[in-house]
Amino acid sequence: MKSKKLTNRFFAVFAAVTFVLFTSCSSDSESAGNLSGLSNNEIDEIAEAPFSVVLKAFDAQGADVTTGGDVEGATLFVFNDQNDFVKQISVPKASLLNRQAIQISCAHTNKITVVAWGGLTSDKEDVPSLNEANVISDLQIQLKQNNGIAQIPGDLFYGQTVISRSSTKSGAQQEIKLERKVSSLSLATKNLAKKFGTDGVYQYKVRAINDGFDYQGNLIGEEVEYIFSASFDEKGNLVADTQPVLPSSKLVVELYKDNELIFSVSNDKKGEILSTKAGKQMNYIFNYSTKTKAELVVTPWNTVVQYVTVG
Repeated sequence: MKSKKLTNRFFAVFAAVTFVLFTSCSSDSESAGNLSGLSNNEIDEIAEAPFSVVLKAFDAQGADVTTGGDVEGATLFVFNDQNDFVKQISVPKASLLNRQAIQISCAHTNKITVVAWGGLTSDKEDVPSLNEANVISDLQIQLKQNNGIAQIPGDLFYGQTVISRSSTKSGAQQEIKLERKVSSLSLATKNLAKKFGTDGVYQYKVRAINDGFDYQGNLIGEEVEYIFSASFDEKGNLVADTQPVLPSSKLVVELYKDNELIFSVSNDKKGEILSTKAGKQMNYIFNYSTKTKAELVVTPWNTVVQYVTVG
């Protein structure tokens, strides 16, 4: 009988240790031998309930757009109370749409910091491959570039939260508020076809001042250039497809035909510096002349702008 009790106790401890090994998000490489020396109370402490988060997305006006499908999946980067990287979690779009709670098992830490990016794509953004040697400040997202020309970013959302261990005991779910971090840029030029014709290759080149984000979602990096292909619409306006860009407090927009510069504009008709703002659709309309100026129209996200030529 005594031997049977000892055997049962051995298997109970073994099962607890196995559970810890598979659910711990500690960046330390712990062995079963080290864990087997812990008391039952210590094992219970390590195997506490997981942290729990729910992702919710909001537009620039504060409206909840979580179930609207704006966010094409998310990536969570988890750091411990020493700001060391411990885990990366992919969250599918379906989980966001259904507001599903994400369970994060993480031992040996009193709190975790979760940085969430929505809409990251490997062909548009450079995302670092983090390991246990990395800290939170190493998490930087930058646009991919080819010969100095940036890839158009995805529709990026960002959020961050800190979750304490006490919340796991109460069963509380922490909300991560995802906010749109890109701007949407629309470009059009009037009164151009009569002078330059509709044939040839037209391109807008847009120069902005940042090419990435740090772990806090702040803009970082160096000057970046985007290229927007353009064509004439049925009303004779030279238009480019509306595209996401990183926010920038300063823009220079240049128009080229067959690689020959037609104009370069950095201020609107009121003298304000051209810029883009996170979560806003910025529609710049250029009236071509010897002193081409831009008119800015700010509209809700994904608005189709109608360009009307008078006269």
